[in-house]
Amino acid sequence: MATINHTQFAQALADELEAAGVTLDKSAFVEAFVDDLGNWVGAYTSNPVLAQRLLEVLARIDGILLSNGVPDEETGEVGAFAFDVQGKAFYGPKTEAGWGAAQAVLQGPPGEDGEEVSLQASATHIQWRLGTGAWQNLVALSAITGPAGADGADAEEISVQASATHIQWRRGEGAWVDIVALADLTGADGADGTNGTDGQEVDLQVTATHIQWRIGSEAWQNLIALADLKGEKGDPFDWDASGAYAGRSAFDGEAEDFAYLALDGAAGGGGPAVLYIKNSGTSGDWSDAVPFQGPAGVDAEEISVQASATHIQWRRGEGAWVNIVALADLAGADGDDGQEVSLQVTATHIQWRLGAGAWQNLIALTDLKGDTGPGLPTGGTAGQIPAKVDGTDFNIEWIDPPTGGGMQVAEIQTAAFTPEIGMAYPVSTAGGPVTLTALPAGAEQGDRFELHDSGRSWGETNKVIVPGDPYDTWLTNVGGVVMFEHDGTGWQIYIQSGDDPADYLEQHVARPSIISPVNGATDVGESPTIESSVFAVVNGVDTQIAAGWKITSDAAGETVVVQSLADAVNLTSWTVPIGNLTPSTGFYAWVMHTGATYGDSAWSLAGSFTTAAVFMDPDAQVIINAMSSTPSGARQSLIEDLVDGLKADGIWAKLDALWVLAAHDSQAAALNWMDPAGSPILPVNAPVFTADRGFKGDNTSTHLDTQFVPGTDGVNFVQDSASAGIWVREVASDNGDIYLGTGDNSSSSTFTRIQRRSDGVEWRVWGPNGGLLDGGTDSEVATGLLVADRSGATAFHTYRNGALENTGSAASGSPSPYSVYLLAANGSGAAGSQSDAQLSAAFLGGSLTGTEHGNLHTRLNTYLTAVGAV
Repeated sequence: MATINHTQFAQALADELEAAGVTLDKSAFVEAFVDDLGNWVGAYTSNPVLAQRLLEVLARIDGILLSNGVPDEETGEVGAFAFDVQGKAFYGPKTEAGWGAAQAVLQGPPGEDGEEVSLQASATHIQWRLGTGAWQNLVALSAITGPAGADGADAEEISVQASATHIQWRRGEGAWVDIVALADLTGADGADGTNGTDGQEVDLQVTATHIQWRIGSEAWQNLIALADLKGEKGDPFDWDASGAYAGRSAFDGEAEDFAYLALDGAAGGGGPAVLYIKNSGTSGDWSDAVPFQGPAGVDAEEISVQASATHIQWRRGEGAWVNIVALADLAGADGDDGQEVSLQVTATHIQWRLGAGAWQNLIALTDLKGDTGPGLPTGGTAGQIPAKVDGTDFNIEWIDPPTGGGMQVAEIQTAAFTPEIGMAYPVSTAGGPVTLTALPAGAEQGDRFELHDSGRSWGETNKVIVPGDPYDTWLTNVGGVVMFEHDGTGWQIYIQSGDDPADYLEQHVARPSIISPVNGATDVGESPTIESSVFAVVNGVDTQIAAGWKITSDAAGETVVVQSLADAVNLTSWTVPIGNLTPSTGFYAWVMHTGATYGDSAWSLAGSFTTAAVFMDPDAQVIINAMSSTPSGARQSLIEDLVDGLKADGIWAKLDALWVLAAHDSQAAALNWMDPAGSPILPVNAPVFTADRGFKGDNTSTHLDTQFVPGTDGVNFVQDSASAGIWVREVASDNGDIYLGTGDNSSSSTFTRIQRRSDGVEWRVWGPNGGLLDGGTDSEVATGLLVADRSGATAFHTYRNGALENTGSAASGSPSPYSVYLLAANGSGAAGSQSDAQLSAAFLGGSLTGTEHGNLHTRLNTYLTAVGAV
C-alpha cells in the first residue's frame, strides 16, 4: 500500500485547512507540524499500547508499491509487486534480474458511455441502480460498523496483484483470492448504438462527519458516518523486561517472542527507546531493533473486496460478504466501450476522472486516518515517562521512571503532603520548597517512595524539607530522583545523580559555584574579590569549616597562579592578593567547600574573567577591597586619583593615618587608608553620618575614637616631626570645641592638638606643658582644612587651606599615650569638650613642607568637591 511521509502529511493538512478558510503561514505550519510529529515519535516510546501498535505495523509484509511510470529497478525487494498509476500496468513479482515486463494492463478499447450507475442512501441501506432501473440494496447501514478490534492494532496488510487472468487480493500471507476477471473489465464489442448518452457524473466528498455523494448537481446525501469507520479499543501491550541495551544480554536465553525494551536506543547509541524480540529459543537470537512510533489515529477495520461467480462483494473485517453489484450489470447496452474511469494519488488527495476529463478530488489523504488524540508535551529525554501535573485533562509533563517494580506515579506535588509507600511524586517546577509533613508510618524493610525532580532550579528557597532529625532540610540535584527506602529501622535517603538513573548519591557537600566576578567578566582589577555560592549539603546536614580558592591560567584548572587552600577564614569570599594577576589576561576562578562531617566538595566549574588593560594603584585597590560594599566605578577613580596624587607629591610616604570621612557608606568612612586592614574608627554615642559629607557631633556626648595612639602607632608622627589636620565642613554653633587631639591639655604628655574654643578664639594649637598658639580671631570662619605642623623641637606652624596662617614655638614633649579622638578632646582617656561640627577628613603624619601643605589641600579639595562635601 502507498505511504506518505510526515512532510506530505503536514502539507496535505495545510491544504485542507486553507480550503476550510483558515489563514496560516503554510511553510511555517508544515515545519512546526513535522517537528511536533518527530517529538511525538520520541514522546510515545514508553506507551505500551502504541508500542504494540508500532510492533504490529513494522511486522507487516511490504504491500504493493505505487509509481508514476515504470518502477525504478532500485525500488522494492525481490518478490514485491508494483503498479504504474500512469500506465495502468502491474509489475512483479520482482526477481534478482529486476521488475521485467508488465504482467497486465488495466485498460480496454474505448466505447460509448454505458448507462449511468447511481447511488443513494435510504433509511436502512446504501442502494444502487443502473440507468433508470429499480433501486437495489448495496449494503445495510448497520453492517458498516464491524466488531471491536485490539487496541490500536493495525489491520493486516491487504495486498493486490494481477495474475494472467484476474485481479487478486489477499490478507497478510493468506491465499490469493480472485476479485474480478480481467476479461470482465472490458465491455462487449458491438455496433454503435443510438441509446447510451453520457450518464451524469457521480461525485463524492468528505464533510466533518460523513462521506457524501451526489449525482450531477443534485443535493449531497450522506453515504457513511466517519465515526463508523473506527473500531473500539482493546487490550494493551507490555514488554517482558526493560533497561539499558547492555542489560539485554542477561535475557539471551529466553524463549521465542520474549520482548526487551532498550531505553537508551538501538545498540545503546542514545535516542528513542527500541524493542528487541527473541526470534527463537536459541541464545542471543534477537530481532533487529524495532523503533517505537505510534500512528496519528486508530486504523479502521480492514475492508475486503472479492468477485464471486455473479457479484462483486465487500465485507468489513471477518464479517459476512455483501453484494455490491452484479457482474452482469457492469455491461451497458451494445455499443462502443464506455469511457475509462481513472484514479490517481496526489500529495493531498485520491482523485478520479472519466476518460480525459478533469481530475476531481475523491477523498483527502488526511481523512483516511482517525482523529488525532491530544498530544503529549514536547521535550523530555530518553527513558522518561509522562505524568499528570494535576487533575486537568491532558496536563502532562515528563519525569524519570520509577526504578523498581510496584511504584505508581502520583499527581504533581505543589503543597505540603505526607507521602505513601510505593508512590513516585513529581515535584512542581514552579519553585518553592517541597515539604513532607511526615514520613509514612508502619513501614517495613524494603518499602520506599520517591520524589521526581522535573528539572527545577534547586536552591536555598527550593529545597526539600523533611522535619526531624536526621533529615532536617537539604538540597537535591537538577534532573535527579530522590528515593526514600526503609532499612527495617528507619528511612534512608538516596539522591540520583541526574546523569545515570541507577546512580544514587551518598551524603556529600554540594558543589559550589562562582558568583562574582560573573562568568566572562572583563576589565577586572588586580585584586578582585572572588565570591562563591552559599554552603550546601546533598542528602544531609553539615557545617562549613573551610574553603579552597585558586586562580588558574587555564580552563582545566591545572596551571595555578595563586591559591588559598584549607582557608578557615575566607569561607564564601576571598580577595586575590596584589602582585599575582597581570593586565589584559584571561584567568579562571575556582572554589571548593569543606564540611566538618562530609569533607571537601568537588571543585566548582571555572568562572572566567579578563583583567583590565591598566591596573589600579595597589594601595587604592586595597582600600577599595576593604570596603564592605564596593563603590561605583567613578568613586573608585576618585580614590585612585587621590592616592596617586598624594604619592606624586611625596605626601603619602609621610602619613601614618588618613581618614576620608566623606565616603559612600559609614564603613568606608571609618577606614584608615594607611592601614585598611587595621582597626577602623569607632563611633561613640552615634554621631550622625551623612554619605559624602562625613560625621557630625552633637556638642554633648558623641565623638569618634580613631583607635590610633600616637605614642604607639606613630612612625612618621614623632616628637619633633608631626603634622595633624582636620577638614571642617560646617559648625552649627560656637558652643563647644573642635578637636583633633593627641592627649590631655593639662598633662605634660600633651603633644599637639587643634582646638576651636567657645570663648571667641576661632582655633588654636596646644603644645606641651600648656603651650598655646592662637590660630585665628573670632572674625574668621573655622572651615576648610586646618593643620597644625611641628617641624622641630620648638617650631609650630598653623595652615588654613594650604596657606601658612601663624608661626610660634613651644617646649618639646613626648607623644600622647592616648587614642586620638575626633569631635572631642581625650582627657587622659576620657572624652571632654565635645563639638557639634561636621568633619569630612582628618590625618596624622610627619611634618610637611609649605608646598606639601598646599598640595595636600588641593588633592583633598578635588576629591571632596567631586563627592559634594565642599
